[in-house]
Amino acid sequence: MVKQLTIIFSIFLIFIQFTLEGFAQVTSGTNLVCYDCDPANNNDLCASPSQSGVQQVNCDQKHPNREENSTLICTSAYVEFFGTEVNKTGIYRGCNVQGASVSDFCDFFKQETDNRNANLKSCLSCNETRCNNVTFSATGEINGSCLANTIISLTIAGILFSLLFK
Repeated sequence: MVKQLTIIFSIFLIFIQFTLEGFAQVTSGTNLVCYDCDPANNNDLCASPSQSGVQQVNCDQKHPNREENSTLICTSAYVEFFGTEVNKTGIYRGCNVQGASVSDFCDFFKQETDNRNANLKSCLSCNETRCNNVTFSATGEINGSCLANTIISLTIAGILFSLLFK
């Protein structure tokens, strides 16, 4: 019985970890460092920034005069452009300021790119140093990341539920 409780408790802790990682809210950062690249700057290095030595930027230095109660975040996004701007299609990484009135930077960014010959295919914001290192598929989707964590969390929740209510 003690062994079963230990297993259940361990599964529960893993579930909490994946859930918190997958659905963490962005909070303010101090001395936040983000990878910084886009199709015009370091495009070849941008695909795998942690392995390629792409430029890194200190967000506090990049945005010293930001709006009160705003939040510094790192972002990774894949933006697809159309028409004469198709050469701008690709991965965008950097440090951004999330205004106090913005609850989700990626939703805000999507609204900003709408009606501008662009489509925000994928976006992820985070608030830990060099956390904007996710990789993208050839179609611009984020590889693994939150989707995988969500699937794992739901699987663990199902196992936990079945063990608790046998």
